[in-house]
Amino acid sequence: MSARSVLIFIAVAGTATYLLLAGLAYAAQDFLLFHPTGESPAQLARMAKNQGVEEFSIPASNGVQLYGWHSRGTGDRLLIFFHGNGGHISAVSWLGHQLPGIDVIGISYRGFAGSEGEPSEAGLRLDALAVWRYATEDLGFSPKDIVLQGQSMGGGVAHHLLMEAHPAGVVFDSTFTSIEELAHAQMPFLPVSLLLRHPFRSYERAPKVTVPALVFHGSDDPLIPVDHGRRLAKLLPNATYVELPHHGHNDWTLDRPEAQAAWRDFLREVWGLDSLPAPE
Repeated sequence: MSARSVLIFIAVAGTATYLLLAGLAYAAQDFLLFHPTGESPAQLARMAKNQGVEEFSIPASNGVQLYGWHSRGTGDRLLIFFHGNGGHISAVSWLGHQLPGIDVIGISYRGFAGSEGEPSEAGLRLDALAVWRYATEDLGFSPKDIVLQGQSMGGGVAHHLLMEAHPAGVVFDSTFTSIEELAHAQMPFLPVSLLLRHPFRSYERAPKVTVPALVFHGSDDPLIPVDHGRRLAKLLPNATYVELPHHGHNDWTLDRPEAQAAWRDFLREVWGLDSLPAPE
């Protein structure tokens, strides 16, 4: 084989390998991004009963039926929780115990436990709009009495909703500036901007968020590096940033006393309350 033939072979093999990697990344992205838990309706019903929350079901605008939990309060203030890509609405119960008297609701995104459909960024935006309509129309809460809280991927979902809804405030917990940037850092050799179906470009939406924001991020987060939280806080026009030393992505943020104090102070202020009841 001549030198020219060898070079042609190397070029063809390299191109084929590159295209194969790009194809695998494109095909696997939904599996890599969305990690729904697999509880059956019966299991979810038992969990809801054991944790003292009410189940509800609402339709998204495209007809997909969504499953949710409601921790009942007095009906005066509401926290809407958006869970992460491997998270669960069971956090609704925990948050309800932390905020006695405050209503807390959350949904399983489409394709997650109890809900119909397949997850996608576009679909999760519709899910967020559905739970907002449920909160303001069916439950009758005024936007000024609602706070959004998004954890990890849930922060990206909250950013979508904030382009169309105006609550009292929003809490971002360990979330990203974009999935696109995370993917590029992991695969700098691939054209991720062209391959991604769910880029979640929160950095484009953050400067348009007009409501007060509280941003938490752990200094030792290996999944979503702390730089994302720092930059997100700078992009948001009215943000308070709390960095948690030696804190990882899977550590529960509100177990930290300093985070719990900042969270409660933020909620009390945006809701215009003199105080919040102590956790049960």
